[in-house]
Amino acid sequence: MKDYLIDLDGNKIHSSAIVEEGATLGCDNYIGPFCVISRGSVIGNRNRFESHCVVGCIPDVHGYTNEEILGTGCIIGDDNYFSQFVTVSSGTYKKTKIGNHCLLQKCVHVGHDIIMGNYCTVSVGTILGGDSVVEDFVNFGLGVVTHPQTVQRTGCIYGMNSTVTKKTEQLTFSKFVGSPAHSIGHNTKALEVYNAIVLGHEPSEYAKRFMGDREILMKLRTDWM
Repeated sequence: MKDYLIDLDGNKIHSSAIVEEGATLGCDNYIGPFCVISRGSVIGNRNRFESHCVVGCIPDVHGYTNEEILGTGCIIGDDNYFSQFVTVSSGTYKKTKIGNHCLLQKCVHVGHDIIMGNYCTVSVGTILGGDSVVEDFVNFGLGVVTHPQTVQRTGCIYGMNSTVTKKTEQLTFSKFVGSPAHSIGHNTKALEVYNAIVLGHEPSEYAKRFMGDREILMKLRTDWM
């Protein structure tokens, strides 16, 4: 094991990272340089956090202190990848939650009390407003912004720089673009992936690439440890 990594109950933690007392870690996680896992956070298994990620940070809501959010925090599932400078705010009245097999790219912000499902992709610079719901297989392009208390339905894709408002239609397996975001048709690619992973159908070529990319990413995760 590299001499700057600390082995803590089967997790590899960079010596510069901070895992606060009251945080819970599963197994086989990697926590990179200068990351902070705040108390009240529950981390599952086989997640990778690149440098400068902050999980369970104080929510951007007036009047909240670190003491007041100790009982809320975050829940992170399994097999997720967090690139550099991702921030995930603690919940205010419930735990912020991210499911399994999600990819969060550089400089993404996940607001307080968000519930995110499985197999979501959140591209560079995206800001997800607090107290929202992101269902399974949702794909956010570069620099998307979502208004607080909105819902992004299963299989939707939001194009680069889209702005999701409370008036944006709540459709499944749809493509959205613009500011404010509006639907321009069906997201057939996400439906192919959903059919293969959830319904067990024979995977299309696109679904094979999607699943293959996830497998390669997780293999790299273990190779880098």
